[in-house]
Formats: sequence, structure tokens, C-alpha cells
Amino acid sequence: MKLVIGIPALNEEKRILKTLRDLPKKFDGIDKYDVVVIDDGSTDNTSEIAKKAGAIVVSHSINLGEGAAFHSAVEWTLKNKGDILVMIDADNQFNSNQIKDLIQPIIHRKADFTSGNRFFSGSKKEKYMSATKYLGNKMMSKLISLIAKQTIEDAACGFRAFSREVLLHLNVIGEFVSTQETLLDLCYKKFRLKQIPISVRYYKDRESRVAGNLFQFTLRSFLIIIKFYRDHKPLQFFGTIGFLVFQIGFFIDLFIFGYVFIHGNFGRFSTFGLLGATLNFFGILIFILGLIADMLDRSRINQEKILYLLRKQEYEANIYHTGDKS
Repeated sequence: MKLVIGIPALNEEKRILKTLRDLPKKFDGIDKYDVVVIDDGSTDNTSEIAKKAGAIVVSHSINLGEGAAFHSAVEWTLKNKGDILVMIDADNQFNSNQIKDLIQPIIHRKADFTSGNRFFSGSKKEKYMSATKYLGNKMMSKLISLIAKQTIEDAACGFRAFSREVLLHLNVIGEFVSTQETLLDLCYKKFRLKQIPISVRYYKDRESRVAGNLFQFTLRSFLIIIKFYRDHKPLQFFGTIGFLVFQIGFFIDLFIFGYVFIHGNFGRFSTFGLLGATLNFFGILIFILGLIADMLDRSRINQEKILYLLRKQEYEANIYHTGDKS
């Protein structure tokens, strides 16, 4: 069985070498593993240091974001016959010895993908993790859990592992952040998730490249969640909006009808009558849009099945042509 360790990196020349040197030399159940550093447009010596340390480097000419780096790691794993992909940050915050904890449930077929959990019961918030960031992560995890319909304690952790079958099914588009979108996509497809308690160290002078601006991070994460909900639950999404719009119009209608019943005319509220009717119309229109989107969602599901079969055919053909039929 082959393991691929994917390490997204952006200007990490100060810590990438230690991160690579700290990686374990072997793992139980793994015959071979490759270390792939995804240099996401670094302007320092990250790429050169990683190559000298023996890592394979996939370079982006410009900074494309954490999501694009993940896509590159997935593509490299599938093309190069990887059975498991582990994603770990380049800044040495995570304990690489815990990679074995993430991959064992996948090796023994007890999970399809795993995710590190920094907030497991009994853990303590690191002193260099701000209270705002901590609460933001917890709130985001609560929201992801609600949509995924299972308890997810740490939805933003970048320390994760995926089986090859999961990677073939994965279909995420976001370039800014892939962690939440990936969790939602795979949970929606009924893949088994196991959350692994992990340790993490934060540096006092370290600013998160993904969540450095917490407001911006939260806003973009919410947009990803809203887009996911729109694409995967279109009838509920548009139906809820349509119902709220119609309900506002309905209450305005009740007020107008009550006023006319008492006074015998619209008085100064005639424009409100028009507003209520307009909101009723748009509420019904949005609900109809939800019905149409729900029908189109069946086409999206079929397209994803076709995409999976095409990927499987392409990468299995790649394995066959390299002479490896195992």
C-alpha cells in the first residue's frame, strides 16, 4: 500500500526543513510513501529547501490558495498510484508522528477518511490560540455538524487523511478553503468519517494564512456552506427563502385587509398593498425556482457518477500502462 504525504507550503523556508525531517521513516501497513510539497507560489526558498531534503515539489507559479493546493495533491496522488493521501501543514504545528493514527482506520477499513480533532474532550486550548479564533472554529464546527447531520468537533483542521476511493469521488470547487467543503461533500456522499484526537502547537509570532483575518475567513467559509446547501439541497434552500418572502408579504396583506375592513379604504397604505402582492409573487416564484433546481440536482448527481467513472478509468489506465496491475 502506498501513502502520499501532501504538504501545502507558502513561504515556509524557516520551518519546512524541520517539518520534513520530523516525518517518520516508516508506517505500519505502508510499503512505500512519497512526500509531495505543493509550493503555492512561494517567493522565498521553500521549493529549493524541500527538493534538497528529498521531497517531490509541485509548484504553482502564483499563489492560488489552500483549496488549489489540495486539488494538486489529490491529482498527484491519483496519477501516481497513491492509496492514501495525508494532508499536513508545512509549519510544523502538527505532530507528524500522529500520521499513523490518521491512516490506521483507513488501512483497516474502519473509516473512509479521517480528520484531526484539536478540540477533543479533555484537550486544552493552546495559549497562543486567540479566544476569538477558538470560538470562531467552534461555531463553524457547530454549523457544519448541523448541515452534515453528524457531530464534527473540528471542521477547520488541515491535518486529514483520505482513501483513494474517496479521492475519486471527491468533487469540490472552492479555491480559498477546502476543509469545510470537503467535509460536507464527503459526508453528503455517506463516506465514513473518523475524527482523531491530535496535539497541535501554536507559535506566538505565527499568523494563520487561511484564518489570519478571522472575519474574512468566517465570511468566505459561510459563503462556501451556503453554496453547498444551495447545490445539494436546492428545494430546501430556495423553498425556505421563498416561504420567508411570501410570509412577509402575507403579513402585509393581513394588515392591509384589516385596515380596509375597519376603515373601508386603503388610506395612506395603498403602496403597502402593492408591496404585499409583490412579495407574494416573488415568494411563489422563488419556490418554483427551487422545484426546478431540485429536478436539475438529479442531473448533477448523475454527472458526478459519470465523473467518478471517468476518473477511475483514466487513473486505472495510467496504472495499467505503467505495468503495475496490483
